[in-house]
Amino acid sequence: MRDETDLSPRSDYIAALDGASRGDLKIDGGWINHHWVQLGYQVADCVAGFAYAFGGTCIILFLMNLIPGLSLRASEQAEIMGIDDAELGEFAVSYHKPYKVEPSLI
Repeated sequence: MRDETDLSPRSDYIAALDGASRGDLKIDGGWINHHWVQLGYQVADCVAGFAYAFGGTCIILFLMNLIPGLSLRASEQAEIMGIDDAELGEFAVSYHKPYKVEPSLI
């Protein structure tokens, strides 16, 4: 056990600095205090957060794709012509000789 004069940086001591972690609210500490199950809680929280964000993003993107004009992919003609030319009307990177593809040739 540690006495009240021990100021070493342990996680149970740091968590108790808020003044609310006393009595029934006292935590067991974390990795430093050999409370190994805390690491499992944190990994589970990370996985749950990732799954929630990924699932929510997929739902939003699916709904966006159903709205006309908000498709997630460019048209085939825009891909052949080049996205710079189709969206901006010019070439952003001209490392090659710019040319226009006539829509009648596609």
